[in-house]
Amino acid sequence: MKYDRIFFLCQDNTNLSPMAENLFIELYQGLPINVTSRGLVAPYSAPCNPKTELILEKHGIPMVSLVTRELREEELTESSLVIALSAAVRNRFHSRYPHIAVCTLAALAGEERDLTDPYGGNLMDYERCFQEMSRMMKKAAERLAEAVASQTGVWNGPGLFEE
Repeated sequence: MKYDRIFFLCQDNTNLSPMAENLFIELYQGLPINVTSRGLVAPYSAPCNPKTELILEKHGIPMVSLVTRELREEELTESSLVIALSAAVRNRFHSRYPHIAVCTLAALAGEERDLTDPYGGNLMDYERCFQEMSRMMKKAAERLAEAVASQTGVWNGPGLFEE
């Protein structure tokens, strides 16, 4: 299957998913795919975490979206790829939408451990998360590119729907 839209998903769309959305857009500019971030629970628009904004700004990455958004079912199609930024978020999403592909960024990168959520931490914690996310995202992109090149169209490795 070919994906036409990638959703980066975290619990509330304030930290990890906006960081991932903006990093992906910066790293892979020009790809013909719609990339966005959402939260499982974001009932009202709130600003993204200022530390996330500061870290992205430090790396010269502009923020595409500045307010939180909750994932709505009508946004999802069978050609959507949802990349959860933790196994807990992946599991909650999969229980709601079992027909939509979901995996963690760590699984796509071939790693066993989720990203370290910097929430509540200092700027150094956010910087470490950014570096970890950047490394995982590059590895995940390489693996996805290999899957497409091998004509499978999608990487279907471990972590897609595992508990």
